[in-house]
Amino acid sequence: MYRFETSPTARRRRQSGMSLVELLIASVILAVVFVGIVPLFGRAILSNKRGGDASRMSGFLNTSIEAINQISLNYRTFNSSFLTSDEISQLEQDDDDGVISKFKERARQVPASVIGENYTALPTTYWTRGARDSVTQADAFVGDEGWVTSTGLSSAEGEVLWLRDLYLYNYYLADVHIGTIDVGTQNTLIQQGHPKLFDSPQVWNTNNLPDIREVRVVVRASSSATPLGPGSLMAVSHFKAF
Repeated sequence: MYRFETSPTARRRRQSGMSLVELLIASVILAVVFVGIVPLFGRAILSNKRGGDASRMSGFLNTSIEAINQISLNYRTFNSSFLTSDEISQLEQDDDDGVISKFKERARQVPASVIGENYTALPTTYWTRGARDSVTQADAFVGDEGWVTSTGLSSAEGEVLWLRDLYLYNYYLADVHIGTIDVGTQNTLIQQGHPKLFDSPQVWNTNNLPDIREVRVVVRASSSATPLGPGSLMAVSHFKAF
C-alpha cells in the first residue's frame, strides 16, 4: 500500500479558505442581487400605502353619501344648508387665526375638473386624530378620530389627516339626452352629435326648480406630497331626482 504525503504548504493552502478574488466575485454577485431586490421593497411599501388610503377614503365617501341621503328630500331645505363658492371664499378670508388657510395651502388641492361650475358646497371638514396625551405625549388612541369643522379645528390639538368637501349641483331634464344624429345629403354621411349627460349644472333658481340633484363628495389627503408620492384624492357622485 502506498501512502501519499502532502507538504505543510499544500495543507495550509487548502485550509486557508476563499481567496481575495473569490471574495470579490461573491461580493459583486450579492450586490447585484441586493440592488435588484431593493426596488421591490419600495414598491411594496407604496402599494400598501395606496391600498390603505383607498380603503380609508372609500369608507369616508360611502358614509358621507349615506348621511346626505338621510337629509329630507325637501330640496329647498337641503340647498339652504349649502353655500355658494363666493360665500365659502369669504368664510376662509374671515379666518382670523389662519387655521383654515394653513391646512388648505398644505393639503392636496381639488382639481378644477372635479369641482366644475355653478355649484353650492359645504365648508370643508377635517378628519383629526385627536389630541396627544398631555402627560405621556403619546398619540391619541385608535377610535379617537373624527370629523370637525373649521371652528373645531382651531381648538383641536391632534394631527389633521384628511379633508372632505361636499358639492351640490342642480340639473334639468333637458340636460340629459343621448345626443343627436344628423344624416347628410351627400354620401349619406352620418354624424353623431355631442351628448349632454349632466355636463351643464345650473344656478339654483327658486322660480325654476331643477329636476335632478348631484351630490359630489371629495376626500383628499392633508398633504399635497409625501415621500411616497402625491397625496391621495378620491371623489364620488350620487344622483337623485327631486
